[in-house]
Amino acid sequence: MATNSEKFESIIEQLRELFAAEGAAQFARGERTAIDRIVHAAQHEPKRSNDTKEPRIRLRRRTKINYPKKRAPSGAAPALVGRVLGEAGPKGATAQEIQEAAKTPVEKLVSYSGIRFALVQGRSAGRYRNKQGRWFVAHRSTEQAA
Repeated sequence: MATNSEKFESIIEQLRELFAAEGAAQFARGERTAIDRIVHAAQHEPKRSNDTKEPRIRLRRRTKINYPKKRAPSGAAPALVGRVLGEAGPKGATAQEIQEAAKTPVEKLVSYSGIRFALVQGRSAGRYRNKQGRWFVAHRSTEQAA
């Protein structure tokens, strides 16, 4: 009676034979394809290497002349955040609402990530606070105002 390890070794050997046969068949197919390509090349006029390549399209570097990149000027995001949160008062505003409240062309250039950055920087500086996703102007106590 065969033990489990002998059965396992037998199964492994059968798998090796199957993989070897499959590998040999794939190698033979590849060899036939290579021979067919060589015969085809010998029977026809060979192409120059330049003829086989697609024409390469060169992309120019982005410059202000051909691709002006629209960016908000420095300080536009904090100014937008301060204006909108000041107008919102105790109701507060989300970052999305701040972006949607942009009125001027410069304010409309401010990105969502720029708004988020200005909010986080303002929170660190104590200007803004966040409660459940809504941002508010931090209340100043009477000692800080004096």
